[in-house]
Formats: sequence, structure tokens, C-alpha cells
Amino acid sequence: MLEISELKAKKLPELQEIAKALNVPKFRTMKKLDLVYQILDHQAANPSQVKQAVTEEPAEKKAPANDNPKTN
Repeated sequence: MLEISELKAKKLPELQEIAKALNVPKFRTMKKLDLVYQILDHQAANPSQVKQAVTEEPAEKKAPANDNPKTN
């Protein structure tokens, strides 16, 4: 389950993806904090749906590791 601190740390597009997966209505017009609370409300009403949405969320993009560092 998502906690408020986790949601507040996310950027708006990430929250919108979560809201889209949860079928939160009118999520595109909401401000970040409103969206956080809507996700939490939806999570309280439908805990199993939130688990599915979180597991379907793409992993954070990380910079590729540099396996061959250049030497001078």
C-alpha cells in the first residue's frame, strides 16, 4: 500500500500514472496534493486494486551503468 510520504515524493506525472491505473476520475485536472489524497482515498476503498496498479507501474529509470570506465 502506498503511504502519503511516498506519494508526496513522486512527481505529478508519476501520480497521474498511478491514478490512471486506479481509474481515478478527472485525475488530469487535479493539483498534486489533491491527487495524492484522491489516490489515498481510492486506496482505502479498494486496497487490492492499488496493489495491482503499483506492481504494474514501470520501474524508475536509472542511468546506465558504465561498465568500461575510460582510463587516461
